[in-house]
Amino acid sequence: ARSPALPVTPATGAPTTVFEVRFTAPASTGTSGGSRRGFQLGVSGPQHPGCVGASSVALPSARRGASVNVGLDPAHLGGRWCPGTYLARVDELQGPACSPGMVCPQFVRVVAIVGRVRFRVAASS
Repeated sequence: ARSPALPVTPATGAPTTVFEVRFTAPASTGTSGGSRRGFQLGVSGPQHPGCVGASSVALPSARRGASVNVGLDPAHLGGRWCPGTYLARVDELQGPACSPGMVCPQFVRVVAIVGRVRFRVAASS
């Protein structure tokens, strides 16, 4: 099954554009029954010095069915966008929820791919 395409605004931008990605949370985030659930957005694109090549961002808490808006600001991701096509993916992640001082297994699994999006960066004129 293909993951759904997510809306992105704008579809094409400049090296400093803040792209906004939206999705509906398929599950509530937080801790339940010894595990912690959350969402992460990963983005990858052209690999050049000073450019955002590959990065990931933990997303804010959300309730199931809530609309989540994520601003992808290249300045917060360590650079600027280089001209070319970028791919972004929102994953639903699950890992252990451990109390302080407890030995905690270190694992995170991708429960589901919430969606994917593609956006383009044009050369600045």
